[in-house]
Amino acid sequence: MLTILREEDAARRHLTTYQDGFERRILQMDHQPSADGRVAWRITEEEGAVLASGSIEAPADGDSPIERLNDQVRAEMLPVQVWQPRTKEFQLQALTHWRAGFPPFPEAYRLVATLDVPEPEAVFVICQHFTEDGWLRDPRVRARAQSAHSMCVGDVVVTPDGQAWRVLGCGWEELPST
Repeated sequence: MLTILREEDAARRHLTTYQDGFERRILQMDHQPSADGRVAWRITEEEGAVLASGSIEAPADGDSPIERLNDQVRAEMLPVQVWQPRTKEFQLQALTHWRAGFPPFPEAYRLVATLDVPEPEAVFVICQHFTEDGWLRDPRVRARAQSAHSMCVGDVVVTPDGQAWRVLGCGWEELPST
């Protein structure tokens, strides 16, 4: 679900700040169309990292192209958050959860990354250390921490609607809303 937070006109571009799930993004769109009637656009994170760019038919006066453009850019992708235990002790507790239970979420966790996936389950495959560099350097991943382990039991994925899912030995556990 998209929520427009702020719109403003800069010298050459129209800027729209919006919320997409839990992610804040900025759409920058040129005012002047090119000869073929298209305008250049780009979507960035608040910190400035470019997530996508391209051109689109110039919108009619008063039209907001965000829904159409966001559908084109996301192509059915969902932004999800990846949370991992904050300390080695909490990680050990998660791995031996049958003894004392899982650490409390979100208090015992830290946000390590956000990424766009076609479905939440795809996160597990992306968040594995298949390369020497590790999964935080994957171009699909927006790292929020300096380091992270391969996704394992006890890690938590949060979907755009705020629902949290904990990784189990086999499958996922839906966590109660907080």
